[in-house]
Amino acid sequence: MGLKKWLFVEEEKPDESVIASIEKAFDIEYPDDYKICVMKYNGGFPEPNIFNFSEGQQGVFNDLISFTDNDINIEMFYERFSGPTLKGIVPFARSIWKLLML
Repeated sequence: MGLKKWLFVEEEKPDESVIASIEKAFDIEYPDDYKICVMKYNGGFPEPNIFNFSEGQQGVFNDLISFTDNDINIEMFYERFSGPTLKGIVPFARSIWKLLML
């Protein structure tokens, strides 16, 4: 099937310095392909939004968590849900049920 397009992508896109500052704050390093995706499709909704797990089940990817939105962004989610047991685990997207994808 494959990804065809991204909808509702935010006009403001993070550059490498914004992503680097988040990586430093979270003490992580994002994969290069994720950085490229966020720089192009920040806050966007993929179409189609269904993906397959290796076990054959399907999941639904709602949207990438924004790096730049003032009201709801990746720093807000990280601060709210991080803790000693989740060190190094960062939410990057939400499902259609608004559950975080880690």
